[in-house]
Amino acid sequence: NRAIEILDNYDGHSDNLLYLKSQIFIALDDYDAALLILDDLKNNFPSSDYLEIIKFDLEKINLLK
Repeated sequence: NRAIEILDNYDGHSDNLLYLKSQIFIALDDYDAALLILDDLKNNFPSSDYLEIIKFDLEKINLLK
């Protein structure tokens, strides 16, 4: 939870930062929060280096739910 607080205080929303945040939520088993961030990444960063990983993570989370 402390890691999320630190990231929330960081100015800027790069795809790196958002992806890291999604992974923290996954580790905390907060799949709904992770899904929101991953959907945001997919929609707002279509040329992200993480795009294939994001798609995989979305599928994985949907199977876990």
